[in-house]
Amino acid sequence: MSNFISLAHAFVLTACLNAMLLTVSTQAETFTTLRGAIDNVAATFGIQVGLEYGAQDKDLQPITLDVSVKSVEAVLNQLVNQKPDYVWSFVDNVYDIYPKSNPDSILDVRIHKFSAKGLSSKEAASLVGEIPEVKEWLISRSVSRRDFQICAGSCGQPSEKLVTVSLKDVTFRTLLNTLIRAFGTTDWTVGRFGDNQEYIGIYLD
Repeated sequence: MSNFISLAHAFVLTACLNAMLLTVSTQAETFTTLRGAIDNVAATFGIQVGLEYGAQDKDLQPITLDVSVKSVEAVLNQLVNQKPDYVWSFVDNVYDIYPKSNPDSILDVRIHKFSAKGLSSKEAASLVGEIPEVKEWLISRSVSRRDFQICAGSCGQPSEKLVTVSLKDVTFRTLLNTLIRAFGTTDWTVGRFGDNQEYIGIYLD
C-alpha cells in the first residue's frame, strides 16, 4: 500500500510539474527578428526604445521572450541573454539596446548644438542630416546615410506634431532619444550595412 501511495504522489507531482511547464511555455512568444522582439516589448510595456544594430548583424536569429513577468527590465535581460553581443540601458528615459563593443559608433558623436523651434518631422529629417559633427563623421569614414525617417503609427504617415528642441553638448544618441520623446514616436533604429559597412540607416518610427 505504501508503494502505491508513493507512486500516486509521484504521479501527481509529475502532473503538476508538467502543467507548470506548459503554462510557462504558453506565456513565451518567439520572434523571428530582434526588431520584432523589441517592437513587441515596446508595445507591451508602453515604452520608447532605441536599437543600434551590431556590425554584420543581419537580424535573422529567433528570440523567445516571456513578457508575463510584468517587468520590462526582466524581459530585456531575457533578450540580451539570447543576443550576448548586446546590452541595454535606460538613457534619457528611453530603453536603448546596443552592441557591447562598438568603439566607433555614430551615436557617440558629440553635438555642440542643436536648436529648432516649431520643428516638424520633415524638418527634423533635414536638420539632423546637416549637423556638422554628424556630416564630418560620415565623410571621414566614407559612409553614406539613408533617408532619415520619422513615422507616427506607420511609415509613410509622418507626425504632424511641431516640437521645440534645444540641446547643447550632447551625444547623437541623446538627440535621437530626445526626438522620439518629443514627437511621441516609439523608437529609433541605427544600423550599418554593406560589404564594407559603407552605408548607414537612421530611422525613427
